[in-house]
Amino acid sequence: MTPTPPTPRPAALARDVRDRMAAVFSASLSAEAAGVLEVLEQQLATTGEREKWRPLREAIDLLRTILPGFDASVRRHVIARYDAKLSPGENALSKTSVLSLASLSLVADDEVQEEIVVGNATRRLREAVSEELFLVTERLAEVLGTGSLAEDRNPAFPRVFARALLDALAAPGVGMPARFAAFAAFSPALLEAMPATYKAANALLAEHGVLPQLKRSYGTPQAVGSANARTTTAPPPGAAAARDARLFDRMVATARGPGGAASTPAVANAPADAPPATGPEAAGLVTVQVRPELLAALKALDARVPPGQAGEVSLGTVRAAREAMAPSLDTVDALVADLVEALFERLFAGAALTDQAKAQIGRLQIPVLKAALADRALFTDPHHPIRGLIDAMAELGASPDEPRVDGRSPSEWLVAETEALVGTDPSETSAFADARDRLAAIAEKHHDAQAELDEVVAMLREDERRLTAVQDASLEIAHRVGAAHCPAAAASFAYHAWRPVLAHDHRTEGKGGTLWLADLEALEDLLWTLTPRVSEAERLRLATLLPSLRYRMKQGFLRAGLARGEADALMEQMRQIHSELERSPAAAAHGELRLTAGPGASYEDDVTATLNVASRALEDEGLVRGAWFEFTEEDGRKHRCRLNWVSPVQGACVFKDLAAGRSFAIALDELRERREAGRAERVDGPGFAGPSIEAALHEVARERGAEADAVS
Repeated sequence: MTPTPPTPRPAALARDVRDRMAAVFSASLSAEAAGVLEVLEQQLATTGEREKWRPLREAIDLLRTILPGFDASVRRHVIARYDAKLSPGENALSKTSVLSLASLSLVADDEVQEEIVVGNATRRLREAVSEELFLVTERLAEVLGTGSLAEDRNPAFPRVFARALLDALAAPGVGMPARFAAFAAFSPALLEAMPATYKAANALLAEHGVLPQLKRSYGTPQAVGSANARTTTAPPPGAAAARDARLFDRMVATARGPGGAASTPAVANAPADAPPATGPEAAGLVTVQVRPELLAALKALDARVPPGQAGEVSLGTVRAAREAMAPSLDTVDALVADLVEALFERLFAGAALTDQAKAQIGRLQIPVLKAALADRALFTDPHHPIRGLIDAMAELGASPDEPRVDGRSPSEWLVAETEALVGTDPSETSAFADARDRLAAIAEKHHDAQAELDEVVAMLREDERRLTAVQDASLEIAHRVGAAHCPAAAASFAYHAWRPVLAHDHRTEGKGGTLWLADLEALEDLLWTLTPRVSEAERLRLATLLPSLRYRMKQGFLRAGLARGEADALMEQMRQIHSELERSPAAAAHGELRLTAGPGASYEDDVTATLNVASRALEDEGLVRGAWFEFTEEDGRKHRCRLNWVSPVQGACVFKDLAAGRSFAIALDELRERREAGRAERVDGPGFAGPSIEAALHEVARERGAEADAVS
C-alpha cells in the first residue's frame, strides 16, 4: 500500500501547488516553442498584409532571443503572479485585469489591445478547462481557508497564466505588436498546457487529501450565474432560538424535579442521566445515548403505518405510542413525547401545508418521536436535520407534479423518501440529513425547471438578452475605437450607426456567431475608413474598400430593422465624413472634423451609461438562486419566498411565493431598501418546522407552568 504523504501546512501546500503548476505549464509551452517559431515564420512568408510584416519579423527575433531561457522565464513569471494573487496589496502583478466595466474609458492603445488579447485568451482557456478549473479552485479555497475564490483573487485562474506568458514574451526594444503576434502563435500550445497544468495540481491536492467542498446543505444556497458570485450562508440563529433553548432547558429542569440536574444543556444531545456537556458538539454530529430500557421500547414500537393518502392524517399516533411505552419513559422522555405531539398538531392545524405534504409528514410521527427521544437537539438547534427535512417536504409538497424530476413527480419523491424513513432506527441519525439533502436537491431541480416556464422569468430573460447584446456591442466598439485614432465625431458615428446591427446579430446568433464576426470585421473596416489616410497606398485601399463597406452596412441596417429613412440618413452622414476626411485630413487628425449633422449623445457618456447597468447590479452578489427571504407587508402579514432568478444586467430578482403559487419581480434597489427597513430578511428556508416547534414549546411550557421563568 502506498503511504499517504504527510499533510503540510496550508501555506506550504499552496506553494507546492504553485511550483507544480508553474513547472508543468512552463515545460508544456517550452516543448512547443520550436513549433511556434515555425508557425511565425510561415505566417511571415504567406501574409500579404504589409502592416503585419514588421510585428511578425520582430516576434520571430524575439522568440530566437528568449528560447534558451524560456522555460525558466515562464516558470518565474507564473510564480510571481501566483504569489501576487495571494498577497495582493499594492502589487501591480496581482491586477491581472487592466480594464473593468464600471470604469471603462479610452485608455492607452496598448493597454486596450493588451486587455483584448489577454481577455480573449482567458475566455478560450476557461471554456476548455472549466471542470478542471472548478476543482482546483475549490481545492485551493479549502487549502487557503477562504471558503471561495473569486476570479480576481484566484491564483490559478487562466488569466494568471496568460499574463505570465505575455510577461515572458518580452525583450528590450520589442514593441507590443510583436509580443501580441508571438502570444497569438502560442494559442494552440496554451490550450494543451492548461489541462495538463490543472490535472497536475488536482493530483497533488488529492494526494494530500484535499477534496472540493461539493456537498450542498438545505438552507445554504449556492452561488449561480456570474463566476464572481460569493456563496452566502444561512443567517445565524437569533435571539428567538436562544429563548427557545432556555425554555426547553427550563422545562427539562422542571420535569426532573428538585433533584434533577437543571443545568444540563439540552443541546448536548444527552439523556436524562448524562453528565453536563463540557463543550460544543461539532456541527452535524449527534451523540446517541439512550437508556437500554427506552431503546428496547423504541425497537418494539411498530412504525410501519400504512402508506398515507391526501387527507388521511392521524393525530393520535404519538399519544398512542407514548401510552404503549409509558413504563419505560421517565419524566423528561414524557416531556419530549408531549412536545413531538404538539409539534405535529401545529403542523397540521394550518392551511400552509398541502394535503400531500401532511399525509407524508404524518407518517413520520413515530420516526421523529424515536429520533427526538434519542436526540433532543431537535427542539433547540435551528439547523437540525429533522427541521430541514420537514421544510423540504413542505416545499416539495407545495410544488405541482409537472415538470417531473428524474422521471418522478414531487409527490412520488415524497412517498419514496418517506417510505425509506419509516421504521428508522434511532441510532441512524444521518438518515434524516440524507433525506433532507436529497429532497432539497430535487426541489432545486424542480424550481429550476419551473423557472424555465415562468412567464415573469421569461419576460425578464428576454429583456436581459437584449441588454446583454447592447452591452457586448458597446464594449466591442469601445475597444476598437480606442485603438483606431479616428476623430471623436467619426467614432461617435460608428458607435451610433453600427451598435444596433451588432446588438441585433448578437440576439439572433449569439456572441461568436457568423453574423457577429462579420459585423466586427465590418466595424474594423469602418473605423479604418474613418481615420485620416494620406499615403497613396492607403488612399488606393480606401477607394477599393468603400463600395464593399457601404454594401455590408446597408445589409446590416436591413437586418437590424432600421427604417429606410434612418438608414439613408446614416449612409449620407458617412459620406459627409469621408468627404471631409479626404478634403482636410490634417484638420480631421487634430479633431477638427466639421459635420452638418451630429450623431447625438456623447459617445463616451453613452458607453459609460450602458456598461454601468451591470456594474450596479453586481454590487450585491450575495443574492443567489435558491435563497429564501421573508417579506413583511405594511399590514404586518409575512410571507416567505424563494429567489428563483437573478438578472444582474437589469438589477432585478424574481421571487416565487410558494404559498400563493405566484412569481413576482422586484428591483435590486427596492429589495435593498426593504432590507434596510427590516421588511425583507434572509431566512434559512420556507419556515414550517421552526415556527411549529417554537409554538409547541410555548404551548407545553404554558401547560407545565415553565414559560414565564424561561422568557424572563
